[in-house]
Amino acid sequence: MGTPGQPALDLRHLRWLVPTGEALPPELARQWLSYFPSIPLVNAYGPTECSDDVTHFRIESPPGPEVVNMPIGRPIGNMKMYVLDSQLQPVPIGVAGELYIGGVGVGLGYLHDPERTSSAFIPDPFEAEGRACLYKTGDRVRYLPDGNIVYLGRTDFQVKVRGFRIELGEIEDVLHKHPEIAASVVIAREDIPAVKRLVGYIVFEDEKTMSTNTLRKYVKARLPEYMVPEQWVILEAMPLTNNGKVDRRNLPPPGNRRPDLDQDLVPPRNQAEDFLARQWCALLQLDRVGIHDRFFELGGSSIQAAQFIESMDRYFDVNIPMTAIFEAPTIAAFAAHLQTGYRESFSRKFGMERDTSSASQNPSSGKTSGDKLVQRRKRVRDRRK
Repeated sequence: MGTPGQPALDLRHLRWLVPTGEALPPELARQWLSYFPSIPLVNAYGPTECSDDVTHFRIESPPGPEVVNMPIGRPIGNMKMYVLDSQLQPVPIGVAGELYIGGVGVGLGYLHDPERTSSAFIPDPFEAEGRACLYKTGDRVRYLPDGNIVYLGRTDFQVKVRGFRIELGEIEDVLHKHPEIAASVVIAREDIPAVKRLVGYIVFEDEKTMSTNTLRKYVKARLPEYMVPEQWVILEAMPLTNNGKVDRRNLPPPGNRRPDLDQDLVPPRNQAEDFLARQWCALLQLDRVGIHDRFFELGGSSIQAAQFIESMDRYFDVNIPMTAIFEAPTIAAFAAHLQTGYRESFSRKFGMERDTSSASQNPSSGKTSGDKLVQRRKRVRDRRK
């Protein structure tokens, strides 16, 4: 992107940047305005159940260090916002409540789902005619003294990760059905700034255990890919509150230990693999990775995959397609991909190293492609005899 005040991109014709779809981190707003101080942001908010955005907030200067949650602003024309308590009573300024949306942009409900519609779309108690409705967002917000609204999070266990709305309870229900799992909790964490990931916490039945890779495969066979936790933490017992419920706030962070995968850890064998391993460790915040570990099984996200490819583009001064991380998802395979597809750039960095990657070795069999070629030639000679 360049340096603050001297961006590498020429965006002189861009008038506004409109971030939407996810909560805007204050640090991201600060970073943007440090690079493009003359291009303000409009933080837009709008649930799918309403017509496009329902609030806007202009950001023309970097938010101060005291800002933890960015405002989502005020309602746009013909829309109304209410911050209410559990009794549908307005809460005072500065007090958290649930956001309800009214006005012409509110949808009619969910198609062929009257039960869900009646729970989310309620009669507007502030409308004299009595025919208007409010949409119950499930978002916790509060009013600022200047009339702007600040988004604080969800009131339930629904989260939004990479644009997908996810009911954490659906994932937990799948895990609870596994006979070897005694208890499970899934939460969304943001241990890496601006990278929100699903983390699964598991307590096994007595003397039972399984690898995190097996847990991933179990969930993936029953739920969409975006609902599979990217990290797992195995606990002896869940932390509990005084009334015996799971204390989600005291669940430990995943830490930086390599996940317990099905395959053993194989360390780097040459300079290129060591370089890639260090890149993955820094990006995924892991203490170590093996050359046959798969990027996404280590907890990598699509955003981090894009970051990795971008860093490789810069380092090797080439244009590597995004599909490369899917076609060569291990360090060994990716090193071979670089050595084969970008030979000149690779040799400038590492010289012509001997290819010992997964492209020439199958870790499950332990036989290299050279071994197989020797065996094939031996069989041909035996047939000739």
